[in-house]
Amino acid sequence: MSRAFISQLESQRGNPTLATLDRLATALGVGVAELLIGDAGGAEFEPVVRPARPIGDWPEDVGRTYPLSAAEARRFAVHLTDGQTADHDRWIEHPGEEFCIVLAGAYRLQAGDIDVQLGAGESAHYLGSLPHRISPAGTGGRVLVAFGPVEPL
Repeated sequence: MSRAFISQLESQRGNPTLATLDRLATALGVGVAELLIGDAGGAEFEPVVRPARPIGDWPEDVGRTYPLSAAEARRFAVHLTDGQTADHDRWIEHPGEEFCIVLAGAYRLQAGDIDVQLGAGESAHYLGSLPHRISPAGTGGRVLVAFGPVEPL
């Protein structure tokens, strides 16, 4: 590829083919997705340290979701959930991927054609574009869910 063509791509005046993108990604040692997405928003953020949250006298059927990642870190989000999974208890779809691991209790995961109960220590990884939901299968559950990329603020 010529310097002029690379310059056109950098200034967003060129329109590369998939083969060209693959060659560029290989030359740069990155995947095509990383080449296209870049740093997923490029927002700078400070490291986040979150203090423990008191459990208190929460009723068992009331969920509590704690975001663990920085709001400005839009590459992915991580939520720790006790009990009901807030927005994930209804059918949702979103771009990217999702990973969940059950830390305590059990959760029912429905993703595409999958309908499974996950117990403590079990995990799942699936495309966010599949219609999915996660709901507690009893009381005393705790699940960690990571998903991304996340829409910019």
